[in-house]
Amino acid sequence: MFKTVCLSVAGLLALFIQSVNAQGIEEWSSGYPDHTHINHQNNVNTYFGAPDISEALFVGTSTNNNTPAGTLNDVFAVDLSNTAQSILSANGVWGATADPENERILFTQSSGSEPPVGTVGGGDNLLAQPYTGGSPSLLGRITLAGAGLRIDGLALRNGRLYGFNAGNAVDNGFYQIDLNTFEATLIAANADSISGLDADPKTCIIYGTNDTTGQVVRIAPNGSTFDLAAYPVGINDIDGIAVGNGYAYLVTDENQDIAVLNLSTLLYETPLSSPFTAADTFSAGALAVLPPSQAEILDRIFDNGFDFDYCADPA
Repeated sequence: MFKTVCLSVAGLLALFIQSVNAQGIEEWSSGYPDHTHINHQNNVNTYFGAPDISEALFVGTSTNNNTPAGTLNDVFAVDLSNTAQSILSANGVWGATADPENERILFTQSSGSEPPVGTVGGGDNLLAQPYTGGSPSLLGRITLAGAGLRIDGLALRNGRLYGFNAGNAVDNGFYQIDLNTFEATLIAANADSISGLDADPKTCIIYGTNDTTGQVVRIAPNGSTFDLAAYPVGINDIDGIAVGNGYAYLVTDENQDIAVLNLSTLLYETPLSSPFTAADTFSAGALAVLPPSQAEILDRIFDNGFDFDYCADPA
């Protein structure tokens, strides 16, 4: 009898895991494994020499002009043990964020089309780069009332894509971007220069880099901003931020270190080396976090019950 009961429970768990994977229920899978400040010291070739960038930093730059490619534009994968590899040559990147459920990086790039009056250049095309390599695919052009919209920073939170326009024009502010139509909706106007944007895939907190105030900030879904930590000494222009596993990685468009901010202590730790060899105009970063395994999903359920949701939004 005991054996039968155990087999029944095991069967129910197997069916449950299958159901979670099939439905992609976000509230059961929003927790990501803690690999505190991942270090691949004994496995530095996980992606190096191959196209897979899983659990590496995706970092890129862009020139301030209205062309997709530029002489300085290059995209690198930076392993968190400080090994870098060029992965996309002559690809400008304005904003970037990870999409762990689909194992891809979403990033913006100029379409080459004339932007709205009052802007210079434009990160208006949305592209997707699979963790496993290959060429990026164009998803669509981000628009506002039908016109191309410059997006400097991206953050994917709870299945919703957010962006920040920091072009010093009438469209400056925090937006939500429809992933089907790519039409943007203004959430909050904001004149600050917040070019870096990303969301923690575990806690769903949105973080940004505010060059106007020199602060790493937290951004609420309604667009309100809250200062967290001053920029590192000697750095006053940070256009990219990548968040994951309890850290924020601050990416500049110059050959400056990638600062590593511990989001628990709000103290800076040992930085990573930048792969950029010359100064560009904009930069972006994202951490290619993997989705949780079946075992990790079960651990979350056993620890928190079936109804937990770290990413719950207000009604």
